[in-house]
Amino acid sequence: FNPRLIDEADTVVEQRIQEVKSYLFENHTTVGIKDPRMMWCLDLWMDDTVEIVGTIRHPELVRRSLAARNQMRAKKVEADWFEVWYAYNSRLLEIHSERPFPMVDFSWEERRYVECVNRISASLGLAAEGEGFFDSDLRHIADIDLKVPSKYMRLYHQLQERCSCEGPTKKEEGDGG
Repeated sequence: FNPRLIDEADTVVEQRIQEVKSYLFENHTTVGIKDPRMMWCLDLWMDDTVEIVGTIRHPELVRRSLAARNQMRAKKVEADWFEVWYAYNSRLLEIHSERPFPMVDFSWEERRYVECVNRISASLGLAAEGEGFFDSDLRHIADIDLKVPSKYMRLYHQLQERCSCEGPTKKEEGDGG
């Protein structure tokens, strides 16, 4: 709820990261991790094998999801949830500006979203699971409250402009496209 950048670690943490990577790649050549918290310690995980894919979601939908999932913080005011969204998405924009990568928008029409995720997955060597990974019950786009403060909508629109599943990954570049 109060994220901060972690770009240095002691040898114990660095060793633990290497152990986790070794474990993940023990039986797989490609692994996908979906956790927005990784943005805050990404520099510790980055090496030549790491590819990034981003996904964005409308700030109102994220606010609702966080409020519903975190009943223990039910007293947190609406603006605080938007600030959590803003912190994470500002970091996403910063990372994307430094090192462009494919990015999708969860609010895209379902077919476009699924096709794009499958295309990106295939380009990274991840098994495409068809539409099985997508749960349309998690989307509530039709009832989005359009009264989201402009600060958050500006950032959301900046991220939307960068969304594309057409951007090459390093693996595609190395393979000649």
